[in-house]
Amino acid sequence: MQASDWGNTVWVVTLWNGLMLVAFSEAVARRGLASMSDSLGKHPLGFGQWLVALDGALATPVEVAIVGEPSAEDTRALLDVVLGSYRPHQLVAAGSETCRRS
Repeated sequence: MQASDWGNTVWVVTLWNGLMLVAFSEAVARRGLASMSDSLGKHPLGFGQWLVALDGALATPVEVAIVGEPSAEDTRALLDVVLGSYRPHQLVAAGSETCRRS
């Protein structure tokens, strides 16, 4: 076994364990939301953060990637559009092409 094989194995195991933790956490969060469903419906003003969590659980995020020089007019125009209004479940990543990893 080469050193790179061992490193890749550690990376895959770490990634898999992280994914399992996320899946477990999501399941626990969904059970918590389900257990509060009656109270959320009857007394919404008393459970603001629970409603925020419910909104996040039900939402479908929109991912936007903009590649271009941040100071360029066309890049700024795109950023103005995606950041110009409130979109709570929109994830935006922007950067220049020179930011790429080699």
